Amino acid sequence: MVLIVAPAGYGKSTALRQYLDGVSDSVVRYDLHSDNGSLLGFVRGFADAISEIAPDARKTLVTAFDSARDSVTAGAELALWMHAHIKTYNGTIAIDDLHIAEHEKQVSAFIASLVDRTKGRVRWIVASRSFLDLPVGSWLAYQEMDLAIDESDLAFTTEEARSTARASRVGVRDEELESLVALTSGWPTALSFALRTSTRTLDLRNVQAVTREMVYRYLAEQVYKDLDGADRDLLATCALLPEIDIGVLEAAGYDDALGMIENLRHRVSFISPHAERARVYRMHDLFRDFVINRLEHDGAEAIASRRSSIAKVLELGGDHAGAIATTARSGSIGDLTRLLEAYGLALFEEGRGDAIVPALDALKLAGAQGNPTALALRGLIEAAHGRREEGESLLRRAVRDTTDREARDQFELRLARLIILRGGEPLDILTRLEGDCEARSDARAEATSMLPVVLARAGRHAEATEALARASVVVGIAEDVKVRARMLQRIGLAAMELGDPARAMEATQNATDLALREGLLSLASKCYAVQVTIAAVYHEDRAKTLWFSQQAHVTAQKAGDKTDMQTSTLMLLSAEAKRGNAERVVGLERLLGDIGMNDAYRQKYAATSRALRRSWEGAFAESYRLVADLWWAIPATYNQLSSGSECAIYAAADGRTSEAVAVVARVLDIVDASQNEPSVSMVARSSALLFCALAEALCGRHAAAQKIFRRVPPSLEPAIECLRATVDGGIRMLKSSKLDEYELAGGLEQLRDLGLGGLGMLVQAAVTKVLTEGAGAATLSLTRAEVAVLKNLALGKTQKEIAAETGRSVLTVQTHIQNAIEKLGCHGRQEAILTANRLGVVDLPSVRKLSTEI
Repeated sequence: MVLIVAPAGYGKSTALRQYLDGVSDSVVRYDLHSDNGSLLGFVRGFADAISEIAPDARKTLVTAFDSARDSVTAGAELALWMHAHIKTYNGTIAIDDLHIAEHEKQVSAFIASLVDRTKGRVRWIVASRSFLDLPVGSWLAYQEMDLAIDESDLAFTTEEARSTARASRVGVRDEELESLVALTSGWPTALSFALRTSTRTLDLRNVQAVTREMVYRYLAEQVYKDLDGADRDLLATCALLPEIDIGVLEAAGYDDALGMIENLRHRVSFISPHAERARVYRMHDLFRDFVINRLEHDGAEAIASRRSSIAKVLELGGDHAGAIATTARSGSIGDLTRLLEAYGLALFEEGRGDAIVPALDALKLAGAQGNPTALALRGLIEAAHGRREEGESLLRRAVRDTTDREARDQFELRLARLIILRGGEPLDILTRLEGDCEARSDARAEATSMLPVVLARAGRHAEATEALARASVVVGIAEDVKVRARMLQRIGLAAMELGDPARAMEATQNATDLALREGLLSLASKCYAVQVTIAAVYHEDRAKTLWFSQQAHVTAQKAGDKTDMQTSTLMLLSAEAKRGNAERVVGLERLLGDIGMNDAYRQKYAATSRALRRSWEGAFAESYRLVADLWWAIPATYNQLSSGSECAIYAAADGRTSEAVAVVARVLDIVDASQNEPSVSMVARSSALLFCALAEALCGRHAAAQKIFRRVPPSLEPAIECLRATVDGGIRMLKSSKLDEYELAGGLEQLRDLGLGGLGMLVQAAVTKVLTEGAGAATLSLTRAEVAVLKNLALGKTQKEIAAETGRSVLTVQTHIQNAIEKLGCHGRQEAILTANRLGVVDLPSVRKLSTEI
């Protein structure tokens, strides 16, 4: 990191340009201007600047910003998104005039986080008038930067001032030059102005407050008074533009704009060419302020009139955001309303909300906030900020109040999307749009494709199937590629909800191709997520599940949508957990922490993968705690079977026999109830049964284990057969109390080859823990009295004999026996005695003999 920090007029931009001209490797340069001061504006400008090396960044800006806008770590979250686009870039990134964003702390957070993520590959150079909130101390402490280049490095020496005078062909005596250098403290711009306007030291001494700003204003006045009316008029227009674009000036009636600007540039030092763009110039900020101040002396009407004229030119040139922003400052409410109605919705969806908000504020001040388009835009902005109820209310008002049929269709379509996001069912809106022959074709098409999804989720499967058929017809004639891509994704989602995986896969694959071509990366991630579910649930194809998960993850990161990132990361986490890739699982868990979790369902889903990972480390108590209260509440029978049967093993390995037995019973009920569910495969049911059998064996309940195990016959499916063999080996070891680490390792290797290494590691860890640590005896909490009763029962004594010998009543002895049976999770006394023997609670030769005979 290199920082150039100095006040205005010290030549930071010039120094940066001259340095970059000599850099041999790849360079990206980002020059901020007035509309880059907000977080959205800054990131939008950054995305534009890197468009050659990351063309999809600009296309996904809206999605990324909407996901991060209300977060307290918005800058860091956006940096995570941006890093996905530039993580392969090696070169220099230079940012000039960063002080324009000095009031937005999240911009500093964005840069700091991005710098941290690109260490070793990207060299950063930042020029600014202040340090903002950048972590300069940390960068210095970790030797990631040297001291900043400041005004003392950039100030002119007397010799440099002499060279400037010669280059400007200004005759000045040495003693006069030295006085000018002293009075301006070597400030390059002030010194240049003084030389070019023949300002002398006596003139500067007469300035009452010798601050940089006052000196600059004085010198600017000296420049301005020597300009003719045409130059002043041109400068007035330039000062109101975000940048001096020759094309815009020519459209505004300045036929010789290029010649006039070039003439001014060579005569004075307040205009400079853009570093990257031809026919674009920049005006020095302080001189711009001076010119605007002069304009304000002419009266508010004059400056408003000039702004209105500029806005019309910007509109004709296609700069609709600039036209709206300029019109908002002009106070022309009629023009502002017209512009918002024509371009507002499109600009909002292009990531130009920062231009719309001031316009809406201007309408509010003028009492015109009831305009339907303004209401709709406010509603969308409220919803984007997480205030969805308020957003829905405003959109409903916009729909009610508008008399423009086309606008109403667009408002209703966005209202329907918002209601779906809130978990509602906008069937009335979608049905009306689909049936309205006069509605725009794209609005009708999108409504048609939303209907089957909403109907399927409402359980109205027959109606959903009919709606899906209609959507499949309409998608074939949709002209807009982006609309067709969205429709195909919804058709695929609806088909999956209706149990038609083949149709879902075909539709989402076609949608993916279109989405990637159009840069709709959030949509592509959603398509891949559907394909993950199909591959995992319907086909049990672990290789494809992993590949689709990886693609969903990559596209979600580039899209920047937080929900997509959470979903795809969880899917990839689940796939890597099943594989047993511990290092990758830990990394993904850390990434989830960076992204944040915004709903309970995803937190539950993350807990199941974490529980599996912790079980590999023998932390069964934590694994059980993580999932005990939630495994049955996770949507989808497939997930309940896997996480429930794993939970039973966690409980059993932790010595929680009664809890393990209860979980097994619940899982078996789910297995029986899912026999006819097409989304629950034979592999899913068989895996759950095998794990339930293992859990019973871990509790010492071998008869129950064998009964469940026999429900899974030998299979031609490699995954079932390998898991069956591994669990069978574990059960035999538990019954004999002899650990065969070689056999366990062999089963684990076979499962790894099939992409199920994580499940094999669970079996290995659970069996090893119970056989080597006596986990059951250590955690069952049998009382001394209960242990004594079991020992006496093992010796063949009756309840009356035990009562007489211990001085207890027969009822008390019976209570101790029943408590011991329940704690051991057994069905009767004999099974309780055998289990206690295995766990080391009872260690008598007669019991060992009985166990051997059985």
